[in-house]
Amino acid sequence: LTTESTEICKVCVGNYNLYNNSCSLTCGNGWPISGICQECPYPCSVCSGVSLLNYTCSKCMDVYYLEDNVSCVASCRIGEYGDWQTSTCLKCPASCY
Repeated sequence: LTTESTEICKVCVGNYNLYNNSCSLTCGNGWPISGICQECPYPCSVCSGVSLLNYTCSKCMDVYYLEDNVSCVASCRIGEYGDWQTSTCLKCPASCY
């Protein structure tokens, strides 16, 4: 643990990761890369993964919908609708599109 002052960490040791200027075992809404917590890419609000090129969203920011339990979209595909209660894209009933 290396600090500039008693409140701001610069480097963490062991299984700890730098998160919001402190050392933590978890990374909140993101994942650790080389001991530094990475934030979820916009518009994900909760995600997991190993890099910015290889991640999965599990929750989206307001006005976005989770599609295929992987990514966040502003509008769902044809044949799907955005359910505002669950913030997910759901398949339309067979009788409509």
